Amino acid sequence: MRQNEMVDARLEAPSPYIACTGMVAARDGHVFVLEQHVGGDVWMAYDANSGGHATRIHVRSLRGYTVVNPHAT
Repeated sequence: MRQNEMVDARLEAPSPYIACTGMVAARDGHVFVLEQHVGGDVWMAYDANSGGHATRIHVRSLRGYTVVNPHAT
C-alpha cells in the first residue's frame, strides 16, 4: 500500500485517538498540529499550510477533521 493510500485509509476510518497536545488533525488536503486545548472541539493549532504560503498559530475547530497520531507506525 502506498503512503498516500495509507493516509487516505486513516482519514476514512473513525479516529481511535483522543485529541491531545502533539496530535495532528487531518482531512483531505489539510493538516495542523494541536498545540493547546481551548475548549470543546476548539484548539490552538500550529498550521504550517494555512494558505497564502503562510504559517500561523491560531484557533481551529476539529469539526470535520480526523485526529491522528503522527508518531504511529
